[in-house]
Amino acid sequence: ALVAAARHGHPTVLWNTAEDPAGTPALRGQAVELLGDRAERTDVGRLVALAATDPLLLAGPVLTCLRGLHRRGHFPAEPDVGPLLALALADHTLPAEDVATVLYTCRRPLFDALTDAPSTAPDWPRRLELLIA
Repeated sequence: ALVAAARHGHPTVLWNTAEDPAGTPALRGQAVELLGDRAERTDVGRLVALAATDPLLLAGPVLTCLRGLHRRGHFPAEPDVGPLLALALADHTLPAEDVATVLYTCRRPLFDALTDAPSTAPDWPRRLELLIA
């Protein structure tokens, strides 16, 4: 049903499924991924806020969705860098290359945010991985 909704241009069904905290985790993740073909640039903040509610469940699907947006020419804006970086730091399973690809258009603010932490911060290995990517 979610695939049919995505193919036939019904993003409301996808949003309702993705944002339902009582919904099945697998369906919520699939709905978020499918939004990559329907969401717009203005939805990036909403997607990131959704992923922040459960980063380990939704950060991966949101990154997949953002890759879909990226392929269609919809890129995150500078205000999205901090929240997206927080997701990448919270879920180390997210490929650093994918995070770098999605945030390429905001690479300077990303660089500044990554290097803003003290060298003793426990997340520096992940920050370095993101910097290299």
